[in-house]
Amino acid sequence: MTVSRALKITDANNVFVLTQKSYIDQVKEKCSVISAYNIFCEPQKKNTGPAIATALMKIQKRVGDVVTVVMPSDHYIFDEKSFVSTISEAVSYCQEHNEIVTIGIPPVRPDTSFGYIRCAEEISGGFYKTSRFVEKPDLEMAKCFSEDKTYFWNSGIFVCKASAMSDLFLVHLPEVFDKARAIANTGDIEEEHRIYESMPSISIDYGVLEKTDKIVLLKGCFGWDDIGSWPAMERLYNKDFAGNICSKDDIILNSSNCTVISRNARTFVVGAENILVINTGDITLICQKDHIDQLSEIPNLISEKDLNMLL
Repeated sequence: MTVSRALKITDANNVFVLTQKSYIDQVKEKCSVISAYNIFCEPQKKNTGPAIATALMKIQKRVGDVVTVVMPSDHYIFDEKSFVSTISEAVSYCQEHNEIVTIGIPPVRPDTSFGYIRCAEEISGGFYKTSRFVEKPDLEMAKCFSEDKTYFWNSGIFVCKASAMSDLFLVHLPEVFDKARAIANTGDIEEEHRIYESMPSISIDYGVLEKTDKIVLLKGCFGWDDIGSWPAMERLYNKDFAGNICSKDDIILNSSNCTVISRNARTFVVGAENILVINTGDITLICQKDHIDQLSEIPNLISEKDLNMLL
């Protein structure tokens, strides 16, 4: 879906996908319109700083100092026409200004899973200076932010000239800048991976965007959600009278606030409350929703049991 949105902004030759090695084949299959040459491999998790720096350096070397749109792939956009219009507006701005345009989403609820950006005075035509970045707040602070019209969710979508962002990496994360440039200039895959694995792990927000005054905010009023978790996914489904969500071939009986999502398998849930059931056909996850934060511990347990083929 993210690639589809990108193709409404530019042509397939100018769409690049950055993903980890284990997803390369899936990306090639799902996004066959994108050349394999435009799929970059992230050999190791190093957060968004090294990932974006490396991708921008490669793009800059291939096609020059173009205006680039960075779009995470775990976002759901409700109004794509409005989204394309907003991004086009940001692109036009960046063609004339050496700044970073970040898309801020007006909060529709207090949410502790998103970062927030505070905007200051309006520069021109709906573009605002930014005055504060806030990492995921506690609930009380999130409530205050959701009622304050100067605070926006940090969507993680931003637009800039490749050189504008590269210059910020040079100032604020020079080690990442040097290594990303070295990766872009080498033609050896093994050398690329070796350099990448030596980078520090740091987010682009913390390492760059929060430290510069070259960030402007454009409101994104196109309906947005980050669906990087199961609770977030629930917001995209219709619930029954008891608050349950299930696939059409599944059955939930005498239960409430349960979410059942099955793939190639049927699942029946009886007499349960507040549970999440994900059935992929070969693996089943059953989790109390109150304990969903513990899901991050499962990969380590899988490794301990030497079941890495499941990851």
